[in-house]
Amino acid sequence: MKAQVGLRAAAGAGVALATGSAAYAATQAFFADVCMAKKKPLAMRLFEAPESAAITALERQIRAGQQALEQAGAEAVEIVAFDGTPLRGHVLHADKPKRLVIAMHGWRSCWSRDFSLSWPFWQAEGCTVLYPDQRALGNSGGRYMCFGALERYDCLYWLRYVEGRFGTELPIYLCGISMGAATVMMAASLDLGKSVHGILADCGFTSPYEIWKHVYEDNFHIPFGAARVCEAIFRRRTGLGLAEVDTRTILAQKDLPVLLIHGAEDKFVPTDMSRQNYAAAKGPKELLIVPGASHGLSYAVDPAAYEDAVRGFFAAHDGAPHS
Repeated sequence: MKAQVGLRAAAGAGVALATGSAAYAATQAFFADVCMAKKKPLAMRLFEAPESAAITALERQIRAGQQALEQAGAEAVEIVAFDGTPLRGHVLHADKPKRLVIAMHGWRSCWSRDFSLSWPFWQAEGCTVLYPDQRALGNSGGRYMCFGALERYDCLYWLRYVEGRFGTELPIYLCGISMGAATVMMAASLDLGKSVHGILADCGFTSPYEIWKHVYEDNFHIPFGAARVCEAIFRRRTGLGLAEVDTRTILAQKDLPVLLIHGAEDKFVPTDMSRQNYAAAKGPKELLIVPGASHGLSYAVDPAAYEDAVRGFFAAHDGAPHS
């Protein structure tokens, strides 16, 4: 997505510094500031494409969808997280709701961008959707992005908000894209209750450790040998280890239905991570791999396959809450 442009630039700067003792400092700065901090570091802001740059037809479609979603009359809502962080979101009501969806966006993105193409489908399917701003992003508070490790608790608090406001008669689904997908899968480790009928995870990763090891080594060719530096930063900011929250372990212990979707050409979050989550999942499970789709763009590439999979998932689980 859009944030990856700045991420590549910041990583390039890290490569230039990654010699001798400078590698330690580069690794520390890259992880602490680029990966986790709310404020974008200068390297990302300087190298993001200017608004005057030529844009693709797909980008124009995304921007138009984003603007339409932002102007669709969503209601602004707010809660307080488990640690006192103010969290803000947007509820878009269906005229005749059949189900409730909590839709979590991805890393350094926003609700209206990540769901810019799919939101009319949710509306047509009778979904009242809560689109939260993830912590440290959008209008929500918080200093750091935590790759789902703490956001899963935010998801639980949003679930309780939805239950308290709308009741539990309608089925509730947790949906996410990229880091949002990891968030909703990690939330399955918590006591969600029987109101949640399933999880829809689009291009989600397996653990904070695995995703950043991949980004460092495969995408940007920065050695992750200094992982203990990142581990120390992450533990200091979250109280958890990078490998401590793993979606494969969580899904293997739960019978909650999951629909996993991933683009076959995803180079940011490897497609194999969804395959691993699928193999590990204990409960009812489905996997859709979309040929030709890169990160977060499965709906854009094959909306018919995406919609068919989601409709089938709803049909299978609307009336059958997990035990």
